[in-house]
Amino acid sequence: MNRVNKVSGYGSYSGVKYGLQVGKASITAIQTTSSTSLKITWKKVSNAAGYKVYRSSTKKGTYKLIKTITNGNTTSYKNSKLKTGQTYYYKVQAVGKTGGYTGEGKLSNVKSGKTVLKTSVEYVQSASGTKLKLAWQPVADAAGYRIAKSTSKTGKYTVVKEISSGKTSTFTDADVKVGKTY
Repeated sequence: MNRVNKVSGYGSYSGVKYGLQVGKASITAIQTTSSTSLKITWKKVSNAAGYKVYRSSTKKGTYKLIKTITNGNTTSYKNSKLKTGQTYYYKVQAVGKTGGYTGEGKLSNVKSGKTVLKTSVEYVQSASGTKLKLAWQPVADAAGYRIAKSTSKTGKYTVVKEISSGKTSTFTDADVKVGKTY
């Protein structure tokens, strides 16, 4: 009410604004895929049209946008050309779009991954007619090793053993055939 003129009423309304609610992304795993790459995987966020992946070299450091994914069904990203033996920290953010409007969810919690250090095989020798013994150079700070084998150098490799001790540096494979090359 205007007390001077004794007039009552309301002012004009502001323009209509739209918002788009997008859920928070959640990183489920970071896997080492080579000595210079990591694969970041997250849960699919409903109504997400894509995702933004951020990386830092320290947990509380500045996170830089490294990838914008424009497909809401994509739930992983392979980050390549990294430094061997380094830990990286990641956050993921869901992005939604509808009717020309864009919304961004909250950043995920931080998850870290470390690129693996390379090791070299010292020897492979017959332990008997049906066993092969493999030995390698131990790597400082390794948490474990993944042993994979193939019947040809350029063939498909299959993981035959996951070793959870970084101090182990030998493995005997009892699943081999006489006269076959591995």
